Amino acid sequence: MHSTRCRTRIRTMTQTLNVTDAKARLSELVAAVAETQDHVEITRNGERAALIVSPDEWDALHETIAILADQQMVADIQEAERDIEAGRVTAAEDLREALLARRRAGR
Repeated sequence: MHSTRCRTRIRTMTQTLNVTDAKARLSELVAAVAETQDHVEITRNGERAALIVSPDEWDALHETIAILADQQMVADIQEAERDIEAGRVTAAEDLREALLARRRAGR
């Protein structure tokens, strides 16, 4: 069976600068990273020394690490993906109606 699952991949560009150039352009680089979600890689003596990433990207990386570290959460995600592939899904409007009906019944 062909999977209809769709994954979004966000591609970012990485700019590489040495420490001296990065220091001279720091304000510009911070603004660019905040606006574009690109990365800036800073090298020292030709070796990677640091990265500049946006706060949103940093938070997303930490969230991903937290999810991957939680075996139950990973299992739940895998189960949900199997349900989607098997067609065990509920339309958003049907779910909304079911939740509203449950709320009305609970009053």
